[in-house]
Amino acid sequence: MANVGKNIRRLRNEKRMTQDELAEKLFVSRQTISNYETGKSNPDIDMLLKIAEIFQADVTVLIFGTSDMSERKKDIRCLIPAVIALAVLVLLYRYLDSWKQVLVKEYYDVGLGFFMYLILIPTLCLLTGWVFMQLMKLFMRARRLSGKGSAALFYVFLVLMLLYFLSVIPLCVETGIISLGNIFPCAKSLSQYPAGGETYFSFPSALHLWSSDVSYRVFDCPLPLFCCIWLLGGAVLWNGPGRRLSFPFPPHPRRKDENSQGT
Repeated sequence: MANVGKNIRRLRNEKRMTQDELAEKLFVSRQTISNYETGKSNPDIDMLLKIAEIFQADVTVLIFGTSDMSERKKDIRCLIPAVIALAVLVLLYRYLDSWKQVLVKEYYDVGLGFFMYLILIPTLCLLTGWVFMQLMKLFMRARRLSGKGSAALFYVFLVLMLLYFLSVIPLCVETGIISLGNIFPCAKSLSQYPAGGETYFSFPSALHLWSSDVSYRVFDCPLPLFCCIWLLGGAVLWNGPGRRLSFPFPPHPRRKDENSQGT
């Protein structure tokens, strides 16, 4: 009910109605409307129904800020591209898996396997977790959590996720260039220095060692546990910080306080 007052004010402004006009239609005082909009008091169910009837809106618009139908359509629009992306990633995984086996048998090359395990599987699990939660919202009316705890969890996971990908990408790039040269002979030169030597491209030694150490520690993690962590991460990303990001910009000097005017 925390946002009911804001929703009443928004709908009233959309109808170009003053607080006095709304109060007259509801047979209450203007101060009562002001208290509703500032959150000092909340209307009861009967009053919510009357306000919704005056605004010609669904009562869910007053409570949640949007109607169930419009929110459902918005959720479906978000879900469709995510499902398409998930299907594309699954097909990509199956295609690369066949190439991975060829590279291992013929060249003893595990570079493509590194990319699939360290990058592609986490991305697949993240997207799967997000899609699952979106389906739960559509069919089970799951709601996003709010509060400092969910916000802290979101930002902590976001930072850890970025650190993870930044850590494993160097090794995936190094080994991926080698795999690219084995798959496409015309790209063989990409895996060697311009002088044509046999030394393969690599990042600075410190970064290479860090990336290798993190990657091999990841390989020690059981695959089911590894996938579950990223699936939960997808749910955390779906939930978000629990509130919209905002910045403390100073108020516009020309903006007047609506409540002080009583309109």
